[in-house]
Amino acid sequence: MKTILVVDDDPVDLKLISDTLEKFQYKIVTADNGLDSIAKARDIRPDLILMDILMPEMDGTEAYSLIKADPETEDIPVLFLTCALSKDEEHLGANIEESFFNVLAKPFKTSELVARIRDILGE
Repeated sequence: MKTILVVDDDPVDLKLISDTLEKFQYKIVTADNGLDSIAKARDIRPDLILMDILMPEMDGTEAYSLIKADPETEDIPVLFLTCALSKDEEHLGANIEESFFNVLAKPFKTSELVARIRDILGE
């Protein structure tokens, strides 16, 4: 069973995403801010991190940079889920930096999210 770390400061989104993905046989671990996501990424070494961008304490892009700078977590793929981009702007994620390819705008369809996850995990 693949483990996914879901990071979002909105408890409703966190529960909705977690409950949805558990139905697809993923083990879910949650964090409610970027700082906590770094510690959990080191501790559990998830197969994938789903991360919101706009969060208090530490936003998703800063957490992403620290996760990618750590040799213990640098290989963990990250999929950003954010309302910071419109559907038409999702493609802009690929232009931010080479490894920042995975951005999915909120709201998203479950089928869209699961397809993206399966693609990233090679399922």
